[in-house]
Amino acid sequence: MLALLVSLGLAARIATGAADSTELRGEALISALRHGGYTIMLRHTKTDRSVNGGPNYSNLKRADQRNLNDDGVRDAKRIGTVMKRFGIPIGEILSSQMYRTRETAEYVFGDPTPNVLLQQLAASPEQRALVVAMPKDGTNRAIVTHHFIVERYAPGIRPGELAEGEAAVVKPASDGTLTLVGRFTLADWQSLGAAGVAGPGASAPAPVHGAAAGTAMLPHTRAGKIAGEYLRAFNTGDSAPMQVFIETSLVADPNRPLAARIASYRKLFDEHGALALLAVESSADDAVAFKVRSKAGEPTLSLKLATDQPDRVASLTFTWGRAH
Repeated sequence: MLALLVSLGLAARIATGAADSTELRGEALISALRHGGYTIMLRHTKTDRSVNGGPNYSNLKRADQRNLNDDGVRDAKRIGTVMKRFGIPIGEILSSQMYRTRETAEYVFGDPTPNVLLQQLAASPEQRALVVAMPKDGTNRAIVTHHFIVERYAPGIRPGELAEGEAAVVKPASDGTLTLVGRFTLADWQSLGAAGVAGPGASAPAPVHGAAAGTAMLPHTRAGKIAGEYLRAFNTGDSAPMQVFIETSLVADPNRPLAARIASYRKLFDEHGALALLAVESSADDAVAFKVRSKAGEPTLSLKLATDQPDRVASLTFTWGRAH
């Protein structure tokens, strides 16, 4: 019997620059947002193109502006449902003064604070300072604006790349820089908002998704939810989602650098592949043990939360049923 104790620690900041395969998408990005610290830069949803009022026409009456059409209202409501379903903590909510951004913000996040800087075509130090500000602890900032603002400040978002209703998620740093972490497309919102997708805030327990995922359900407890996040990150086979999990859900260990933990994850995934959830063996609010199937056997995973940091993992033990 081979027992592996994986002692994971707090990761360094995610550093994904250009729009490439390291960007987080879907549930992996949702998992990161649940812990706060990011800015969601959302372009307003679909609009009625028969009216051509530009972003500087803030003094026009609503009827004279380009407003949301029926599809835009539907999309905004769907995104709002995703935010609520997955319990995404939102602190500051900003929008431009245009009704299409204000209305999108209301459907998705709540009442925004309109700011003319978020519709100004010309860049300025004041505009940049507003966009790169740090979120309040434990929350995300929401900025509902126009495509050129997102293209200007979100690294890796190219002109014309972000459709109405799509978003870039960036990580602000104290030095005033932004790192692109991921993005949500219209297809992502539709998938996340589809019937039967149970988020952490839902009444039903959350299923494990991903490659080779099983049909058993993890308990709807603190430990069960974090275990689901771990399995989702593990099953991607990608280091970027695991970096997010380490950064947001694990107790720091200064003796174990990020590179070592990622190397350990890569070795485990290469050896065992994706893990299919088979059954829950024991469960408490701060601990859970469950059996999974891998290409190397059927290990039991035991996850224990820290007593002094109740939303972070103190230990994660893999016990494999046979030598390999």
